[in-house]
Amino acid sequence: MNIKTEWILCPVCGRKTHDKIREDTEMKNFPLYCPKYKQETLIDVKSFIVNICSYFSRGRARRCPASEPVKHPFRASGSSP
Repeated sequence: MNIKTEWILCPVCGRKTHDKIREDTEMKNFPLYCPKYKQETLIDVKSFIVNICSYFSRGRARRCPASEPVKHPFRASGSSP
C-alpha cells in the first residue's frame, strides 16, 4: 500500500511548513504555523484541498474573505513544475 504524502505549504508565502499530510488526511480548523512569518493560519484540509478559515497576525484573528476551495500547489514526486 503506497500512500502519497506531501508537505503543507504556507497559504500566505508559499513556503514549506513543518507539517506533512497524507492523501487520506482530513483536518478541520487546523492551526498551521508559518516559521518564516511567525503567523498562524486556520485551515481545513480534505484530499489535498486546503481551505483557509482565518489567519492570526500579532495576536489578532482576521477572517479571510469568502472564496472557493483552492487546490494546494503540491508537486508530484518526480515531476517538473
